[in-house]
Amino acid sequence: RMRLSPSGADRRKILGVSRDVTRDVALTDDLVRKQQEAEEASVAKGQFVARMSHEIRTPMSGVIGMLEVLLRAEVDQDKRAHAATALKSARDLMSVLDDIIDVSQLESRHLSLDNAPCSLSDVVEDVVSLFGALARDKSLELTTEVGASTPAWIMCDARRVRQVLTNLVGNAVKFTDAGRIKVSVSYDTDQQVARFTVRDTGAGISEDIIDKVFDQFFQADSSTTRRHGGSGLGLTISRQLVGMMGGVIQVDSKPGGGSAFHFTI
Repeated sequence: RMRLSPSGADRRKILGVSRDVTRDVALTDDLVRKQQEAEEASVAKGQFVARMSHEIRTPMSGVIGMLEVLLRAEVDQDKRAHAATALKSARDLMSVLDDIIDVSQLESRHLSLDNAPCSLSDVVEDVVSLFGALARDKSLELTTEVGASTPAWIMCDARRVRQVLTNLVGNAVKFTDAGRIKVSVSYDTDQQVARFTVRDTGAGISEDIIDKVFDQFFQADSSTTRRHGGSGLGLTISRQLVGMMGGVIQVDSKPGGGSAFHFTI
């Protein structure tokens, strides 16, 4: 600031403050370095898991193939039952490996979408047909509904839409012991958004865990894994895939009142 001296001359003062930030800068650099190392380690771990899963898939495919050949041969009932059990276990393990590969690719951002003209009604029918026999074995009514506004074709990754629907319909059949399951799709022409719903009459999900169902490896309780199997990754993968396709996935449920999973693309 400026003041006038008694003689009338200007007198100027400069006030300066200095602070040694060497330690702060060093700490910041150290944190950045550790973060980079952690990210690189995470990527390396994901790549290793994905690579090992791919390697395991090859011999597992051989095991599944040989068991299928054995079941087509003329063998006695006991051996056929043993082979059928082994085949189911092998297929379950292959499904877990597929989930691990998908999670690794999603986390390392190596999974991409392949958009092409796609019939949503065909996708829905394809998925439902996969579970038709299992639903009949449980005396479940499995139906579909395609909204009138749904176009014949849209641009999307049919494989990934089918993967999400397969997870949801598979869970619905798995956790519904009686009643019905309905798979529906509609289309909002103004927003250009497709909406899918998988509704079941199963046991439902309690309020204290409904916010956790999309978490990795989450199971309602230990008996769920023993009774139904699975990796606990299906809904996590579905949420990430739906997010990649520009949509959201949600669930409405209450104990004893069934569940309804909705997702948009």
